Amino acid sequence: MSNLKLFTLSLMFSPALAYAQFAPDWLVAEGIHSVQWHVLGDPQSLTVVPLGETGSLRLAFDDFYQSTTPFNYTWQHCNRDWQPSGLNHSEAIEGFMESQLPDGILSFNTYQPYSHMSTILPHSDCMPRVSGNYYLIIFGESQMDTLLKLPAVFVNQKTQLSGGIHRTSLMGLRQSHQEIDMIVDMRDISVLNPFKDVALSIIQNRNWRSTKQLAPRFLRNGVMDFDHDDGSNCFPGGNHFRYIDNKNLPVPSLRVSRYELNERWVAFVDEEIARGILYPTHQQDGQGVFVPRKQGSDDEGIEADYLWMDLFLKDNEGKGHRQLHVLGDFNAYQPHLDNQLLYDEIEQAYRGRIMVKQGYLEYLIADESRSSTDESSQWSADKTQWSEGNHWETNNRYTVIVYLRSWGARHDEAMGMMTLDSRNAMGLKALELRVGNP
Repeated sequence: MSNLKLFTLSLMFSPALAYAQFAPDWLVAEGIHSVQWHVLGDPQSLTVVPLGETGSLRLAFDDFYQSTTPFNYTWQHCNRDWQPSGLNHSEAIEGFMESQLPDGILSFNTYQPYSHMSTILPHSDCMPRVSGNYYLIIFGESQMDTLLKLPAVFVNQKTQLSGGIHRTSLMGLRQSHQEIDMIVDMRDISVLNPFKDVALSIIQNRNWRSTKQLAPRFLRNGVMDFDHDDGSNCFPGGNHFRYIDNKNLPVPSLRVSRYELNERWVAFVDEEIARGILYPTHQQDGQGVFVPRKQGSDDEGIEADYLWMDLFLKDNEGKGHRQLHVLGDFNAYQPHLDNQLLYDEIEQAYRGRIMVKQGYLEYLIADESRSSTDESSQWSADKTQWSEGNHWETNNRYTVIVYLRSWGARHDEAMGMMTLDSRNAMGLKALELRVGNP
């Protein structure tokens, strides 16, 4: 289980600076599936929570090896770049260095057997002591046997943030991107070198790979302005997410025309189309959300089954040169062989079967052969321009985090956070879709 698959009255100016690719790792061992890692009660949230609160995060996952032995966990403190900080465990963690998760529970009446683990974190006997970035590391008998490595940010709110989302004025990005401008009030905090010691991270939806990190553009009387004019604070708008809802197997539903039962259920999804050249439509979505569900179940955690999602995307280019992956919250936007669509020369289409847990699932199709042309992020418009398209009107949620390296400190602190929703910011008329815990 150790094999890992591999998101004063003065005016001072700074060049628009973007720190390249400050996205965290998201590592999941073979045999671990359907990882849910979000704020308790809100699967549409990123794992950014106040420091010092117990039980603020929910963790759940399935183990196809059906282990019911409790796994161990610890926290690893990191700097703003998600590299380990200079703090040792006793400085970063309150309580014990390690603790245990609850026992796994075996699935019931499913074609795919698994054990299910669900808990809320952090616990008071092992929790972050200082603010900042952390990895939650789940392991077996030793930390050499790592099962999961998941990011979270614990914030000690000491700053005031304000900001907004709008259509950028940059002509090359005006139709496809959204610009996020932020103001951070740090007048009550001593900062020696604001252009080096302060950074702002922005993450789109729950896609950690989209993370951008910026230095302030200028400073006036302790108030820092992150309104850059070079596109470094712009994000591709994307499109509304594709979705399937299979909570009521084997009854057909919207976008699933039929089911077949082999070793497990197969859901035949209606033919996909490349949406890059289509006009945008305003459709409500959960911004990539994944929630396991089973109609009439008392406990979806152990009663929801696994199925193959059969996908067919016609190649309107006739080239077959793209490396397409099906991504969303259900796999943390991490491309792997098990979520790839392969080219069928006879059909002249991209095809694949993606294994997912029964429930409501949203996804997009991304071309991972297109390396990011945006040096500030692992995610760029090129990845989805053909398959999904990018539109400035699309509904997106942004999480903003402020980091500070105090004078003489050996680590970065998370000093403030804020969430922004483009639907509210730009007056978009699509309805909000809220998907609660099962």
